[in-house]
Amino acid sequence: MTALAALVALLAAAPSGEAPPVSMSLPEALAELDRQNPSLEEARGRAAAALGVVRQAAAPLLPNLSAGGGYFHNNTSVIITAPSGGALERIYLQPLDAWYGSAGLRVPLIVPEAWFSVAAARDSALAAAEAADATRLAVRSALIQAAWTAFATTGNPTVPGEPAHAPREVQR
Repeated sequence: MTALAALVALLAAAPSGEAPPVSMSLPEALAELDRQNPSLEEARGRAAAALGVVRQAAAPLLPNLSAGGGYFHNNTSVIITAPSGGALERIYLQPLDAWYGSAGLRVPLIVPEAWFSVAAARDSALAAAEAADATRLAVRSALIQAAWTAFATTGNPTVPGEPAHAPREVQR
């Protein structure tokens, strides 16, 4: 596996005259590839966006609570007095200061179109996740294929022109 790791270092090396290539094992090279590959980042972003669509599609199935209120001040109050059982009762038609409020709760019981939307969004999210995994595998196989090609043409990818001498783990 050290030959593959050396190839990864050779492929990532800058032109001559700059810093020497960094040697790393195959698992380290694959982990670095997973962290820095733009195609993988794009595929992961599409999968994350598809999960956001699932949450958005599920919104009509959630309860909705709304509340409102306020205060107003009138320039004058309007009060009338009316007889009520032998006594006069004061009835406020327009109070000077007033508070008001309202609240509402909507609980969806049956929303079939939302069920189908959520199911379709989940399927899309699963497909995006599978596509991201397929992209990851394709990028990894391209790296390994390039490593084997470089090893076959140069022998030892860390020292170009040296005869081929593969370590035992690479020969298997």
